[in-house]
Amino acid sequence: MSAPNFISGLLVGALCAVPFASRGQFTPLPAPVSSAVTNRPPTVIKSDSLEADLFKRKAIFRGNVVVTDAAFRMTAMQMDVEFNDKQNGVEKIVAKGKVRIDQADKSATADEATYYVADARIELIGSPKAFSGKNELAGEKITFFRNENKLLVSGGTTLNLESMQGLQFTPKPQAPPGAGDGLMPPGLNQ
Repeated sequence: MSAPNFISGLLVGALCAVPFASRGQFTPLPAPVSSAVTNRPPTVIKSDSLEADLFKRKAIFRGNVVVTDAAFRMTAMQMDVEFNDKQNGVEKIVAKGKVRIDQADKSATADEATYYVADARIELIGSPKAFSGKNELAGEKITFFRNENKLLVSGGTTLNLESMQGLQFTPKPQAPPGAGDGLMPPGLNQ
């Protein structure tokens, strides 16, 4: 199964444009690129309330959080965003309470989903399940490594395959002729 683009760019573009103060000093950011220029619809975040702490570099969206992006839709009861010192970028996003992420024919549910921007890693905990078509994957913790097209499931893993449809596997690159197969030295596996 390919690693879904679930929270990719979730707030990196949307919330990075929010100016945050550092050590009591306001640091203006360059103007965000208009969605009209990129031909990409904007990311829209709706919630009952928003609390932003400029000095702690955090933002908390509470109550009926809905994130709508061109690539996915996410719902949760709360979403915490932690910013780093690098150009007011997003460091970590934690969605809590009845988390649901939908993308095309793929979806995931959990009590909590954490996205670590630095290594593009998404961790689902609290009865996590991932769905692709009619297929279902469950475990104690599901981790997607977006940049590596890899996933890891730990603790009581269950994979329910209704069909192979919807599952995508990236074929291993073929070695040049005579390079060996990785098991035998070159030239000895003829």
